[in-house]
Amino acid sequence: MPMLSQQTVAMYNDKKDGTPFYEKVKVSDKGQLTVTLQANGGFVLLGSSN
Repeated sequence: MPMLSQQTVAMYNDKKDGTPFYEKVKVSDKGQLTVTLQANGGFVLLGSSN
């Protein structure tokens, strides 16, 4: 995700029990972000639209 490098983005993800949660996360200088994906789950990243 080089287009999001060094940005703080909003992430919607699932907890282990399947309930959704929201948090702000920082994308690395290299454009990398580690996400834990639960079984039958998913995630959404929202970056800024500059």
